[in-house]
Amino acid sequence: MGLVLFEIGPVTVYTHGFFLLLGVLAATTTVYFLAPFRDLDRSKIMDIVVYPLLAGLVGARITYFALYSNQFDSFWQVFRLWDGGLVSWGGFVFALVALYFVTKSLKTSYLKWLDLFMLSSFLGLAIGRFGSFLSGEYAGIPYEGMFAYAGVHPITLYQAFWNMLVFIILFIIFKNLKDLFDDGLIALEGLMLYSLGRFSIDFMRAESDLFWFLSLGQLVSLLVFVVSLIMFIRLMNRKK
Repeated sequence: MGLVLFEIGPVTVYTHGFFLLLGVLAATTTVYFLAPFRDLDRSKIMDIVVYPLLAGLVGARITYFALYSNQFDSFWQVFRLWDGGLVSWGGFVFALVALYFVTKSLKTSYLKWLDLFMLSSFLGLAIGRFGSFLSGEYAGIPYEGMFAYAGVHPITLYQAFWNMLVFIILFIIFKNLKDLFDDGLIALEGLMLYSLGRFSIDFMRAESDLFWFLSLGQLVSLLVFVVSLIMFIRLMNRKK
């Protein structure tokens, strides 16, 4: 059962669900305000944002269930998002595929929306991960140092800070250097920064190694970083 944040009569608001919703609202608002800077039509934002976000949530939850099915008593618990348990990479894949099909159906630029979607997603992820921390999801290995919390590394808190840092970096680039980059490059920068952080932070995660001393999440992060770097270099060379 998820941690209760507060109750209003018969309505129970769970910590994880509340911050998840807050993250979605923050990401959507960010896209709304930044869309004019890329000459994008705000009237399409509901379709552009809602479908990929829903697909991302579903993908993140299904991926979590596939990897940690032993934590579930039944399949129906998959729908209990307020209990926590999401896999970011699974969410990214589902969301980006949904965004592609939505932009194609609306006959608008996939890469321009992708930049905004990626940038805003890190703000939403930061808020969501902070909610995970507050709801008691730490996921770290035992640790008694300066940053220890409840005797472990508070992985979700580390991720919240890293996601917020990535958002700030991308926002600064978007606002001040957008004329230097082709469409899609900000998204690639976001993927590189995020995967680099995930790869490093996951050394402190309580998770079994899959290959050598690396977990499945680290292998995925490494793959995403390498592919994104290659694509980034190719696009920069083409621009030159």
